[in-house]
Amino acid sequence: MTNVNRENVQAWVDALRSGEYDQAKEVLHTSDGSYCCLGVACEISGLGDWDGEYYKIADEERWSGVLPPAVQKWLGLGIRSSNPMLRGNTTAVTLNDDFDLTFAEIADLVEKKYLGVTR
Repeated sequence: MTNVNRENVQAWVDALRSGEYDQAKEVLHTSDGSYCCLGVACEISGLGDWDGEYYKIADEERWSGVLPPAVQKWLGLGIRSSNPMLRGNTTAVTLNDDFDLTFAEIADLVEKKYLGVTR
């Protein structure tokens, strides 16, 4: 296991449950202001800015559909967590886009995997 930043992961969980973010599919962020579950993590990290559906941090390339390395580091998920597996071999993006899990359901899985909390 990586050195999870519990405070930042909890902030991500709280943001997913907040009702503040409309859920999108297939991109981190939409022009109408909706987000996928990973886009919410980018947004609350405050590390970059949105360029349409892309998240850009300083001079790094633009990211869409996965967590940028800086956001992975901010969460403490490790460098191979651009699309974290949250349920078995099922990734966050697949749960968001294909399985139609709500943000609250994804928050439960994030909380269980990274914070050891079960509901």
